[in-house]
Amino acid sequence: MPTGGGPGGAMERGCSGVTQGEVQWDDPGVRRACGAAAWQTDSERGGRTPPAPLSPCPRHVGRLRAAGPGRSRWQQAGDKMEMEETNRVKVQKKVRSNEKPPCVTAIRVETNPLKKFTIPKIRRTADKVSLTPCYTNQREYSSISHTLSQSRLNAGCDLQSSWQFGEIKLVHNEDLEKNFAAKRAKMREEGRQGRELEEHFCFLVLPWGEVSKIYQSGIHTSESAMKELGNPLLGVYLFRHVDVALNYANRLISAEYILVFKVLFGKVKKIQPPMGKKKVALDPTPNFDCHMSRIAPTLKDPVALQAIGSSVYFYEYNIHSKPVDKPRQCLPYAVVTVRFVGQKVETVPLITSVKVLSKGFPKYSGKIHLATCGNCRMLKGISVLGS
Repeated sequence: MPTGGGPGGAMERGCSGVTQGEVQWDDPGVRRACGAAAWQTDSERGGRTPPAPLSPCPRHVGRLRAAGPGRSRWQQAGDKMEMEETNRVKVQKKVRSNEKPPCVTAIRVETNPLKKFTIPKIRRTADKVSLTPCYTNQREYSSISHTLSQSRLNAGCDLQSSWQFGEIKLVHNEDLEKNFAAKRAKMREEGRQGRELEEHFCFLVLPWGEVSKIYQSGIHTSESAMKELGNPLLGVYLFRHVDVALNYANRLISAEYILVFKVLFGKVKKIQPPMGKKKVALDPTPNFDCHMSRIAPTLKDPVALQAIGSSVYFYEYNIHSKPVDKPRQCLPYAVVTVRFVGQKVETVPLITSVKVLSKGFPKYSGKIHLATCGNCRMLKGISVLGS
């Protein structure tokens, strides 16, 4: 068997660099032209010779010889076949990427259900003040409904028997919320502790025009008929009982909206309300945060006395020891639509007229209205305590 530099030896052993009529078997172009599957070792073909460099298998020798001599021709043929193979692979990958089985897509959707979920953002106005609807499935809706139910003076009378409650909207006012937090921090620095720093709820019943001003800029001092607990020009009045607030407002105006406040009572000063004809409006007491009546309201009291007993007079001193126009411990929290659906069964005119001085509060009607509420009767008016 030839083993030298002849054609047979070159083909059988495929020694590197041996030329068979200008054909180099280890040339890269020749390898690309034959393909990776065409190259085998001598041991793979039977082990007739010791291990040697790779040589073309016998079934490709004819194709190599027929291709003709010339190194550049082999390179061109190899480059052409390599390009065709590359294009074929690209086409197959593209076809495979477009052909996705339906079951695979369904599994991906099921395994990643939150991949495309976007957390909804609360849209607020440019001035950071807004009213957002409060839906029945929200925690705030249940909290406000429970608060209205628990904040009644007459716990045995169902409010819904005389009042129809509608939509609830939450108030978002970034500036007022920051002021509320700052006031709490200041109270803590001044030594307020425990229950003095707890959040409570108070109420006002007003028409929409007044509600809109308060939730946008905060409640402010104004002239009012309520003077028993303090000067209305130096502080603000709110009600602790929602039914008292509704009855107090329903004497003249048609109650439309309940404005719910979050408040901090802080240090409370108990006041004995003056009952004479000459009422002297008290100034805010330093080192305290609010005034309350010493006399607790009862169901037997007329609405006027109930209003005094249920009221809280809030105020705040600034660094110059002067009362501010907007106490920061009163934060508008929610607006509830309400409508009176009870039946007024009696109207009795008052003998003595009542002076109308209220701006921030509903005006006096000058009449007493009695309305039924389930098994109870609610007095919807005001008795004369003195002009």
